[in-house]
Amino acid sequence: MEVKLRESEAEKAVILSRQNEILERQVAERTREIQSQNRMLQSKQEEITAQNEELKAQQEEIYKQKDLLESQNKKLSEAQQTILMQNKKIIAKNDSLEEEIRDRTKELMEYNQQLQQFAFIAAHNLRAPAARILGLGKVLDYANDTDEEKLIIDKLITSTHELDTVIKDLNVILEIKGNGTSFLTPVNLSEELSLVMSNLEREIQGTQADIKVHFENAPVVVCVKPYIDSILFNLISNAIKYRHPDHKLAIEVKSYPINEYICISVNDNGLGFNTETNKQNLFTLYKRFHFHVEGKGMGLYLVKTQVVAMGGKIEVESKINHGTTFRIYLRKRPPENFTMRTS
Repeated sequence: MEVKLRESEAEKAVILSRQNEILERQVAERTREIQSQNRMLQSKQEEITAQNEELKAQQEEIYKQKDLLESQNKKLSEAQQTILMQNKKIIAKNDSLEEEIRDRTKELMEYNQQLQQFAFIAAHNLRAPAARILGLGKVLDYANDTDEEKLIIDKLITSTHELDTVIKDLNVILEIKGNGTSFLTPVNLSEELSLVMSNLEREIQGTQADIKVHFENAPVVVCVKPYIDSILFNLISNAIKYRHPDHKLAIEVKSYPINEYICISVNDNGLGFNTETNKQNLFTLYKRFHFHVEGKGMGLYLVKTQVVAMGGKIEVESKINHGTTFRIYLRKRPPENFTMRTS
């Protein structure tokens, strides 16, 4: 019995030993597999790490490219804004050039009209007194008595004075038009108007004209001093000359800034005239609208010529029996063809 138990235990031991060997082989194989898998995993991990490093480097490069693109986009945006501003300036410059071309064209047309007026003056206003002088000279040869000679000589003198007046008028106008380098200077309007009113003292007192002055908004204007004296003198003397007989003459002179100009306004309650009917001849040389008082139609032409010569402009509003308003616009800054003089 004991022998059988020993044999049975021996067999079990053998079986266990074999199983242990099998298990050891399996463990060894499994260990080798695990080690192989570990090596593969480690290799994969190293590969993944390398890929991660590469991805990280690529990501950093992408960030750099992104920053570069943002910087370039900012520069492009700034360049676009600059281009838009330049385009606006170009458009504004084009508009300014178009306006300047229109102004220059208008000036050329006006200058052409003035040339035609001068041609008319030379052909008519100068020819007429000259022809009378020649005719009277021929008649003088046939005069038989002293009284007739005296009458002819008087008419010769009158015609000569008339010819001399026309020539002087033309010289004044040509001097203004040819004086392209005149000096501009700051002028106190109150002081200049006082001088003008002093020269017109007899006319002002004789008509008891009520003259109101408002220069507080623009007391000084940059201009050619003799021109502004002439302009104020002509406009105020015209207001006195063409006053309404039915009521007391009232004149208002004022100045004020408007855009790039200083406006000098001269308003009266005189006879007035129809601006639409007389629009073409308003500032034409030797044109008149009232003939019951002395005048030769030189004043308004001279005023406009002087205003335009200083780079300004003139406007007029008038209504029959309700008076007239002249507005003189002189630039705050001198035109290019003028030199600024401060003393």
